[in-house]
Amino acid sequence: EKMVREATGSTSRQRRPIVLVATQAIEVSLDIDLDTIYSDPAPLEALVQRFGRINRRRRQADLAPVHVFRQPNDGQKVYDPALVQATLRVLERENGRPIDENAIGGWLDEIYAGEIAARWREEFLHHATEFEITCIRPLRAFQADRDLEDRFYKAFDSIEVLPNDLYDEFMQLKEEEPIRAYELLVPISWGRYHALAREGRVRPGDRDIPPVVLTPYSPERGLTWEARSAEVDDLV
Repeated sequence: EKMVREATGSTSRQRRPIVLVATQAIEVSLDIDLDTIYSDPAPLEALVQRFGRINRRRRQADLAPVHVFRQPNDGQKVYDPALVQATLRVLERENGRPIDENAIGGWLDEIYAGEIAARWREEFLHHATEFEITCIRPLRAFQADRDLEDRFYKAFDSIEVLPNDLYDEFMQLKEEEPIRAYELLVPISWGRYHALAREGRVRPGDRDIPPVVLTPYSPERGLTWEARSAEVDDLV
């Protein structure tokens, strides 16, 4: 990230040409200023965030070109295919024209209409009702409930875990700088967590220690899902 900021940061004095290959992580919280983008298809709101990393400081005299591939248009198991395809229809129609920020709201209304809107409302009501029944109504002041905690994480399809490689560092920081200790946690999906648990690669947490996952971790790559046989043997 430091190298990318130096090379492309909007206020950097060390700017230089680079090709940045990235995931959708660059959509938010990264003050970089690139000349153009070639993006896989995605929902319009995600693409607009990506476009916001282009010509940020108006260094180019003319409007900067942005490019969106037409394929694959199936969402790649990341996005709703219907949203991606509706976005592509709008972009096909607007192809070659300057992007008017005032028009984006209307494009979104066009995309989130009809069957997509009805499905979105139905899904929202389902999750909102489920969350109220499983997480809000059972709440009792000063009463901890591990089952309620699990239902909370399931509702948001996310849980924070501690990589086993960071366990010793976590335990040391927990005594000295507890706030920094919890910065070591990594969010993963609820489904991924239970897949790891079924493989015997999770040490369940308690009130003081979060769940520990026995998967390789590095600052460069984050968590990877290959098993470490020695660690799994130790757990068993």
